[in-house]
Amino acid sequence: FGRPWTQGEGHMSDPSTTPPWLAESQPPSPAVTAAAAAAANAYVSHPQTQQPGWGPPPPANGSAGGAVPANVEWGLRGIHVLVAFMLCLSAALALIGLSDASTFFVSFYVFFFGLLICMFEVKLKAIIGIIQNNCGFILYSPGRVAFQVMVGMLTLGLGGTWAIVGAAFSWLGAAADLYVAVMYENCSCSSGESPSSMGYAPAASEPYAPPSPAAFPDPAQPKDSQDITEQPWLSNSGIDV
Repeated sequence: FGRPWTQGEGHMSDPSTTPPWLAESQPPSPAVTAAAAAAANAYVSHPQTQQPGWGPPPPANGSAGGAVPANVEWGLRGIHVLVAFMLCLSAALALIGLSDASTFFVSFYVFFFGLLICMFEVKLKAIIGIIQNNCGFILYSPGRVAFQVMVGMLTLGLGGTWAIVGAAFSWLGAAADLYVAVMYENCSCSSGESPSSMGYAPAASEPYAPPSPAAFPDPAQPKDSQDITEQPWLSNSGIDV
């Protein structure tokens, strides 16, 4: 007896008996396509996609951006550079009068943190990417405030007059950042929202691609239905596909 699926033109003689897995795939219905487009639009307009991580590349200036007046902006940058200089100077003077190993390590960290603040404002192309990837807290006003307060406390551990001066300048920088954040950026650390980064916006790791309509299967189509050409085991079965 001949097999019904090998008779005629190589297909089953009765189309009504075609199993779901052998049925031809159909394109998604207009309703499914519209649902996919709506989901993509909702994703793009979601508040998460409006965060700094989805923003444009950072501007040319270190802490430039937002609604901060130009004179306040440059004054804040000058304070940051001065803080970095005083921290490095305090660490260097402490190393000259080195008394024990703990002073050496504290001086090293204070000097490194001073360089970090300086590089944040100078914004060299060769190092800004490293800062964004490893020290992202410094890109945000609350992060800079907490960081400078911590560095000031660490600088006091060096002992001496210059250590006190360096700590005072570090706290001055923290106060300046806090003032600008409150007065010009409407920054609220307790609101749970992402604070302003004053112009710095880490680039997204990869561009967003809206979901394709194929990601939303047609409910009217059988679940196991797919194109016969996607069945590799049919190539040697004798069925004309």
